[in-house]
Amino acid sequence: MERKLEVLASLLNEVGPISCNSFNDRLSIQKKAYLLKVFGLDPGFSFTYYKRGPLSWELWKNALELTKITPKGISFNDNEAEKRFNEYKKFILPYACNPRMLELLASMQFWVAKNPELTKREIFQKLKDKLHDILDTPDFSDEECEEAWKYLSRWSEYTGVSC
Repeated sequence: MERKLEVLASLLNEVGPISCNSFNDRLSIQKKAYLLKVFGLDPGFSFTYYKRGPLSWELWKNALELTKITPKGISFNDNEAEKRFNEYKKFILPYACNPRMLELLASMQFWVAKNPELTKREIFQKLKDKLHDILDTPDFSDEECEEAWKYLSRWSEYTGVSC
């Protein structure tokens, strides 16, 4: 476990500080870690869909440990992994401090990957239905869903989302 956390801390540190001070901080860690996996950089955590999108229970229980790790520099064994990480950074940085958009991007990609037969509208509806079940959480708007879909489409090589 310690090695997985060290690797994840080093990778996540490249896209911003790691914090567990709030629910949104922990949610952001989850979504960033899931999206690393989408980009082929699997830190070794398995994810399932929970109320707010892809969730690793193992990571949830150990997220506070990430804040205690002094990240080491990142070195890759092959050029392809380094390329994927550079692409991940370009993908994640515009939304790195936006937990709501990270939640939407990760959740949308999860639904596309698990249910490729669903249409874009059906995926939007699933996202809205799931979020609607959580009290005090506003539904994703059509505009937010469209923005996320278009953004994921730009990275279709990794996300599997296409226009």
